[in-house]
Amino acid sequence: MKNLFVTSVLCLSTLFVCAQTKEKEDPKRQYIKILRYVDGDVVTDSLSISKMPEFPGGQEAMNDYVLKKFRYPTDVKPVVYGTILVNFIVNTEGKVVKASVAKGLHPYLDMEAIKVVKSLPKWSPGMQGDKAVNIKMSLPISLDAEYFRLFTTNNFSN
Repeated sequence: MKNLFVTSVLCLSTLFVCAQTKEKEDPKRQYIKILRYVDGDVVTDSLSISKMPEFPGGQEAMNDYVLKKFRYPTDVKPVVYGTILVNFIVNTEGKVVKASVAKGLHPYLDMEAIKVVKSLPKWSPGMQGDKAVNIKMSLPISLDAEYFRLFTTNNFSN
């Protein structure tokens, strides 16, 4: 009976430990995060949004666009690794407006990130019911060894 109790406790503790492991994110991926819904001065919970803004071609197309358009300034030495977080609004017409750096790495890199985000093509706007609404979003742009490997091997051009 004592062995059964000890075995049960060990099995349960193993389940709790397994339940605590986090799923690893792919560091090469850039995921857009919805911050909040903005309508004039009114900020509403994003759960009230019936359709979120969509980049033409989806997430993969946006990742490709950012990778192709982001130019690492040659003035930045040594190479800086990290993530730049850019906040912006997709307005009711699907245009990207009010882009700003929420978390920067270097002034030149931050300016390049803003330039790329402002150049994003028109999105399909977010909807609340049948009404187009402004949605504030956040885009992390990761500059890591993989970015520099892709940048130098593919030799992207504008």
